[in-house]
Amino acid sequence: MKLDNDIKLDFSDVLLLPNWSDLNSRNDVIIEREFKFKYSPYVWTGVPIIVSNMDTTGTIEMARVLQKYKVLTCLHKFYTEDDIPEDLDKNYYMISTGTSEADLERLDKIVKKHDPYFICVDVANGYHKKFIDTVKELRKRYPDKVLVGGNVVTNNLVQELILNAGLDIVKIGIGSGCFTKDTRVLMANGTYKNINEIQIGEKVINMNGEPVNVLNVMNQGIKKVLQVKIDNYNDYTYVTEDHRYWVYNKNDKKYEWVNINSINSDYNITNIENKEIKYYNIIEKKYFGEEETWDIEVDCPTHSFIANNSIVHNSVCTTRLQTGVGYPQFSAVVECSNAAHGVDGHIISDGGIQNVGDISKAFGAGADFVMCGSMFAGHDESGGELVEIDNKKYKVFYGMSSSTAMNKYHGGVAHYRSAEGKTVKVNYKGSVEDTIKHMLGGIRSTMTYIGAKKIKHIPRSANFIRVNNIVNKIYNGNEI
Repeated sequence: MKLDNDIKLDFSDVLLLPNWSDLNSRNDVIIEREFKFKYSPYVWTGVPIIVSNMDTTGTIEMARVLQKYKVLTCLHKFYTEDDIPEDLDKNYYMISTGTSEADLERLDKIVKKHDPYFICVDVANGYHKKFIDTVKELRKRYPDKVLVGGNVVTNNLVQELILNAGLDIVKIGIGSGCFTKDTRVLMANGTYKNINEIQIGEKVINMNGEPVNVLNVMNQGIKKVLQVKIDNYNDYTYVTEDHRYWVYNKNDKKYEWVNINSINSDYNITNIENKEIKYYNIIEKKYFGEEETWDIEVDCPTHSFIANNSIVHNSVCTTRLQTGVGYPQFSAVVECSNAAHGVDGHIISDGGIQNVGDISKAFGAGADFVMCGSMFAGHDESGGELVEIDNKKYKVFYGMSSSTAMNKYHGGVAHYRSAEGKTVKVNYKGSVEDTIKHMLGGIRSTMTYIGAKKIKHIPRSANFIRVNNIVNKIYNGNEI
């Protein structure tokens, strides 16, 4: 067992200090960069921001607009070779793939037809052999491509993926596992509350049947979720695939924390009843779509609470780190960028961006590229149907994100809630052009404050101070 006692930091834990500068205007800075890669002979020039490959953001429509600003869009995994238009600029989109045979077959068809420059191998957790083996195979199969992959958070695996697997760029960041807002959490008084309605200072029950304080309640934005049915709960649970459950390993006869996506018939889900552990089984588990998600942080050495009658892990732990899981993003970027740059590789900071200032902080921490997801949701170019409720416009995302669901509920606002699943409504933001101009303007302002003439100079101009951790109140209700 290894425990790192150093406090690790998120973007909300630091601020940039202003420096003396001879820059008179935001127009004096250069926000484009030129990159040469370790393996691919391709040389890329552009603004090093990447749109996440969520199916509500990584769209053809998004790429078509943002290529005008030399910004990359990582297209979602559901596109086939026939969906991608020939006139889309290959400089500014990535093809994303998983590691299954079906994923790789789809990728091969896209490569043969479109010859893209960038391929992103996207998995929630890069700490397994299949991911590394897939990267090695793709490097052999496509030696000239800019190969991107992740996600990981530790410097040793960053160097392994660059030196021995063949990645040009490593994605950094393992997002906190979390639940949808109607997940029921057991409170200390014996009642249940939806996770998004819990207040800081209230008490919940942990895995030992003890009351513990809630330190933080966080809206984690829109994420991919699984639909899970466990035989001790009469409804479905919607949870990100990286959230950990306390389970009993029937083969090894021991208890351990395991990501929900990895739990199979070899494990029993556990719950605490009358201070005794009870065992249950998963009877259904499948990918559902993208939903608004929440997590709580509890004051407890086990970082545990009870959600929908299962013992689960508090994924956000800001004062202690168990190696490799839930690494705070700012510290992960600092440490992994040093490792990557030492072997001529590059990194993407993927996750944890809650506002424009966080993008500049990520560059200051050493990120070569910054990937954003929910900041690009809710636009004309994003997925989802536009509806109007009480004279206010929203983009509505159906769980399955399928044409069948969209057609079924296209008729009007009164029918947008699906009988098969839940929906998420996000404030409508109009064209993404307004958002990208706002983002680029914010980065330019940061550069003038700290005296960085070029975006690649931000790390050497960046001086950070630690501040009291601020509870994120940007994403309240439907706001993102």
